[in-house]
Amino acid sequence: MKIIGTLSILLSILTLVMLLRYLLKQADQSVSSTVSSKSSFLIPWIAVVSCLAWSVAQSVFTPKGVDLNFYNSLLITAFVVNILLLVMSSFKSIEHAGLLVLPITLVSVTLGLGSHQVSTTPSMNPGMQAHIITSMVAFSILGLAAVQS
Repeated sequence: MKIIGTLSILLSILTLVMLLRYLLKQADQSVSSTVSSKSSFLIPWIAVVSCLAWSVAQSVFTPKGVDLNFYNSLLITAFVVNILLLVMSSFKSIEHAGLLVLPITLVSVTLGLGSHQVSTTPSMNPGMQAHIITSMVAFSILGLAAVQS
């Protein structure tokens, strides 16, 4: 988890720098060069989302059940928001939201790495676990809508 977490932090910083460069150059470039330049931050962002997915799979879904402690909840939220923003920025021009989402991702992953992992896997039925995860996804979407507005 520490290696993947560190890698996602480094990739998030790289993506943030590339996104900032893209947004600063966007007004000066033509449409054809903007598309190729857009891939300069989308490719590292895909790697960030992949690292977050691996971290969620390793830390949340344990053999004892679903571990939904505070830091794992932050990790799930960061993953959902990043994947939604990544997919939407492929179709629409909403990259500006990444300037807020990526630092929040950095903080979430850093807090998860620097904290003592406390397991909170109570015996919940699968319906309750699905309800909690669905609620976190819904709040992630609501948070992304608030950032975009």
